[in-house]
Amino acid sequence: MEQVRTLQPDLIFLDVQLVDDIRDWDLLNILKQEPSLQHMQVVMMGFSEPPEKLSIVQAGANDYLLKPIQVFQLESILMRYLNHSDFRMNETPI
Repeated sequence: MEQVRTLQPDLIFLDVQLVDDIRDWDLLNILKQEPSLQHMQVVMMGFSEPPEKLSIVQAGANDYLLKPIQVFQLESILMRYLNHSDFRMNETPI
């Protein structure tokens, strides 16, 4: 959470299986409760089939990726949620 607050990323990929202390969608709820983070685009990822699309939107996620993720799926998500001007060739990713 501290890195999200500090870095203010344009897009967050949130893997529900990798969160130890927080159950499934609780971390997403925590993110969406903070006024400064509510605008963030969040894509949930998991090995199991996602809940209905309506529940994803109601929970505050923008999309859901079923793992393993294919390159074309990742590219599609990046193109959908990031502006072309967000891709800067001279910057080193974190």
